[in-house]
Amino acid sequence: EYKSAVADTTSCSTCPANTNTTATGSTSLGSCLCERGFQGGGGSTLCSMCAFATYNPIPLNGSCLACAVNANTTAKGSVSTAACKCNAGYAGVDASVLCTRCPPGKFAATAGLTACVLCDATNVTVSLTWGATVCSTCGSGYLANETRNGCANINECQDGNNGGCDVLSLCIDTPGS
Repeated sequence: EYKSAVADTTSCSTCPANTNTTATGSTSLGSCLCERGFQGGGGSTLCSMCAFATYNPIPLNGSCLACAVNANTTAKGSVSTAACKCNAGYAGVDASVLCTRCPPGKFAATAGLTACVLCDATNVTVSLTWGATVCSTCGSGYLANETRNGCANINECQDGNNGGCDVLSLCIDTPGS
């Protein structure tokens, strides 16, 4: 609320919707600032809610701040950097600053992860995919390679049991078996 003049003895005037003053004794409509989570000119200008992927932590007359590229918020009208979350396929400790695309062999299935997850031993990211949100299963007879960015044949002849063949027999690996 504000009074149009210091000597005004009438009641205070109400600031427009989504605005407020930050100090006692405000004397003009121009003292009405957009509230946290809103942006605009304040005063007689309407304040609108911050859009997705933006936030406003303080009362101000101006624009909302943007989350990092490849980050979003779960709602409009966010009021802090904590509302910024890296999109699926990306990860970062502070999504208001930087979200990094997951490298091949790692993935981020959901938004908001601080680190990409390594695919397990039977799964890989397809075709050296960057920014994966899922891992794919290697086919029968194959396991993921060490970096989880491709599948490798399981060589049954190297299992310590001669591939199940007689010890004196020659073991021949059949890829995918």
